[in-house]
Amino acid sequence: MKKLIALMLAMVMVLSFAACSSEGTAQTTAPTEITVPPTTTEPEPDAAELYRQAARAVEAASSLLVTYTIEKEMTLGADTYLETEEVTVSLLNPGSEEFLAQATRDFAWDDLYYADVTEFWGEGSFYSSVASSNRTAEMTQEAFVQRYLPAVLLDPGLYTSVEFTDADTVSFTGATGLEAWLADDRLTLVEASGTADLTSEGVLGECTYQVVYTQSGVEHRMEVSLHPQISAVSPALPDHPDQFASVESPDAIIAYERLLGLLLQTTDYSTAINNTTVVSAGGVALSEVISIDLYGTGKDLAAEYEYASTVMDLYDSSELDSYNVVETFKNSTYTYSENGGTEIPDRTVNASLVESWLLNDLSSNILLNSAVDTMKFTDLGAVSLLEFTLTEEICESYTTDLVGVLFENANILNELASGYRTELCDYYIGIDNATGLPTLLGIEYLGWHTIDGEEYGLALEQNQTFSFGTGAGYEVVMGEALPIAEPEEKASPLLYHVTGQNGEEMWLFGTIHVGDERMAYLPEYVTRAFAASDALAVEFDAGESDALMEEDPEYAARMLSYYVYTDGSTAQEHLSDEELYQHTIQLLKATGNYHSTVPMLKPVVLGNLIENAYLDLARQLNSDFGADNQLMDMAREAGKKILSVESAEEQTAMLTGYSDALQELLLAETIGYSAVEYQANILELYEMWCRGNEAELIEYLSVSDDDLAELTEEELALYEEYTYAMSTERNAGMLEVAKGYLESGDVVFYAVGLAHLLEADGLVNTLREAGYTVELVSIN
Repeated sequence: MKKLIALMLAMVMVLSFAACSSEGTAQTTAPTEITVPPTTTEPEPDAAELYRQAARAVEAASSLLVTYTIEKEMTLGADTYLETEEVTVSLLNPGSEEFLAQATRDFAWDDLYYADVTEFWGEGSFYSSVASSNRTAEMTQEAFVQRYLPAVLLDPGLYTSVEFTDADTVSFTGATGLEAWLADDRLTLVEASGTADLTSEGVLGECTYQVVYTQSGVEHRMEVSLHPQISAVSPALPDHPDQFASVESPDAIIAYERLLGLLLQTTDYSTAINNTTVVSAGGVALSEVISIDLYGTGKDLAAEYEYASTVMDLYDSSELDSYNVVETFKNSTYTYSENGGTEIPDRTVNASLVESWLLNDLSSNILLNSAVDTMKFTDLGAVSLLEFTLTEEICESYTTDLVGVLFENANILNELASGYRTELCDYYIGIDNATGLPTLLGIEYLGWHTIDGEEYGLALEQNQTFSFGTGAGYEVVMGEALPIAEPEEKASPLLYHVTGQNGEEMWLFGTIHVGDERMAYLPEYVTRAFAASDALAVEFDAGESDALMEEDPEYAARMLSYYVYTDGSTAQEHLSDEELYQHTIQLLKATGNYHSTVPMLKPVVLGNLIENAYLDLARQLNSDFGADNQLMDMAREAGKKILSVESAEEQTAMLTGYSDALQELLLAETIGYSAVEYQANILELYEMWCRGNEAELIEYLSVSDDDLAELTEEELALYEEYTYAMSTERNAGMLEVAKGYLESGDVVFYAVGLAHLLEADGLVNTLREAGYTVELVSIN
């Protein structure tokens, strides 16, 4: 069933640092001396084996001091992020009950932000101190040792060449894989090498490691310099371990600190902040929307800040007040507009001031470590989720801070109330594991004032979403897409020419709803056929649907009704698997797709949100580059008619009209993929689309009898429900529409999902059966 998720993109326009040697655990005895029998010719020493012996000696040491420096460089879009970590760790009696360890970690992010971390392990517990915040977490002794590099940084078995480059230096080249402390199926090795110094006595000195790898389209470069010393050390536990607050995962502590250091280096981002404050005792609610878009720096800075607020009467839903301001900086000129008034240009505001101001706003909602009470860290594959409860002091501040947003006297409700209770005070951050940058920041607060025996709610919901390295900020500010370089190799997608006995003519093009820069440079045989056409037909015109959503309240209400349960129930009530639902919510939060209305969405919609997030996280393919979008842009530019084969409403009704059992199965299939698997499957299909091999695509898109034989009777019934709605019924409708276009006298460029062309009952076969000639266009 997993293939079904990937095929949807061809059918619908879907709305620790640790290392270890290959020998395993550390030895408890010193390395054995090797006695070489006398020979007439002295054999060359085996560099790999001598290195292994030296490494095992270090691993077996009962007292060890290790110092190392890690310099990281991450490239994301137009930005380069720098991070340096300097570590000193002392290990005493590893492998025994008397094991003690202490480490200091000094982080620096391009001289913009610093964090000093001290970590301890002893008496079965882990402790960490950072930014005046003390935490303790469960961690095994083995995990702590792996966190700080066993003595062996380099595994000779991972290199095709290990040899002495001089008398003291072993060189490791021709890497075949990442070192154990980096090895992860989410990472792809580009290149790696290293060195290790050995004294004449065979003692291991400095080791270095240089590696380049990619993760979800993000390039990482790393240089490590490590020096182990077998010497007496005296690690100690913190003075007052009983004063350390419990945290579920030690990784939460570092991940939280990295956010600010990375954010301060970005010059290519978009962020949107949505705040809703409800003061029910005052009968009012405030809605605030802030968007910040920035690209570039200095004289090339393009930036825009927009703030909009609305105050509503809770009793009659009327608007009491509204305010809007737009501030823009581009072409070295700052402009300001309030409530739709005339833009006021000002050249005295410089780029550095604007950039500093907007970067401050970008990170303003990230609370200090000291504001956090408890932390929970969950690694969800491509993303991680940090969940917090806030300190009692911070939670209490909301009782006045939120009231003060709407009333001059911030204490007015506290003065009137006989009591107050806090029900919810949570904070969470989603993190993109490929970058360490945030995807979403959310705050949920709910408290109750008791006034004259009645309880009145005081609530805040805040969601901030982030996008980095996409050029989206440039597009918003400048009103045009970033220039796209022409790819060296263009795509060669399938194109069919359809003709009838009476001179009817049509072009038939199979689309895929994601793409890359190759989609912006379609080959000449496609653009020539497009230019010769009178109109473009796509599954539906998304722009037309968006306009209707804004202009027609009844249409907008109908569309919304497809996405949510109109009987007031929630997705959780329609799912039989509670764990599936909770995992879904975690993923939606971590990928930046969560808000208070999410529980009301149907499971198939939740799955679609996660699929889109997986695509965004891959950074290789983008729906903006989908064939449909590219063709519609070309049609608008050429002044061609855009015809809708279906409608947005029809397709949405179909996709959200599945039975509860099928919706649950599709959601489970989506969750069952890791983001890496999902991205790989979609990329495989897209590359096949670019190659345009008809036989290869037909085979990929077909479901064999063997595939069906593996399904249970219940799964087979759900599969038939799916294929009837997604394929059979729609293919029949698309055939009738195609006949109408052929009989219209216009030459239509008919572009629908690739599967609708190549399936057994797809347009290629059914048009031929209807008497039309359907010829595959030669690309030569």
